[in-house]
Parts: sequence; structure tokens; C-alpha cells
Amino acid sequence: MIKNNLIQAFIWPFICISVYLILSEWPWNIFTSTSAYWALAVSVGIGLGFILSLPVSIPIRLLAATIYLPLMIVLVILYSFIFVCVVLGTCL
Repeated sequence: MIKNNLIQAFIWPFICISVYLILSEWPWNIFTSTSAYWALAVSVGIGLGFILSLPVSIPIRLLAATIYLPLMIVLVILYSFIFVCVVLGTCL
């Protein structure tokens, strides 16, 4: 159970941000920088939900969440830059 939650906590944020990035390249102008921040928050929040549902004591969950949150924010932002450059061809 713990292993499953940890794997999902590290996979789902990347899946969510990938879907957002692909949809943001469609010809509609409904995506803004604000929606990008929301996509980042939602994708990391989904992973955080898996961390907070671990079957361990509350202090350990809070410690794991404290480590997970900044780590995943940085990883998802770096992944977004690489994804946009490699997959969508829009390098900075």
C-alpha cells in the first residue's frame, strides 16, 4: 500500500502537467500564465493527496509532505520546460 501510494504520488503530477501542456498548444487562447500556475498546483496537489493518505502516523505524513511539496514543484517545473522543448518544439 505504501509503495503503491508513493509511486502514484510521483507519477500523477507528471501525467497531469503533460495533459495540460498538450492542451495549451491547441489553437484556442483560453490558457494563460494563471492557468499554468493552476495546472502546477493541481498536479502537485494530486500527488500530495497520495502522500497524505499514506497509512503511517500523522507526524510522518506531515514530514513527507514537507519534503514532497518543494521537491515536486521544482521537478514538475523542470519537466515542463523539457517537455515543451522536446515534445512541442518551443524551446526557450
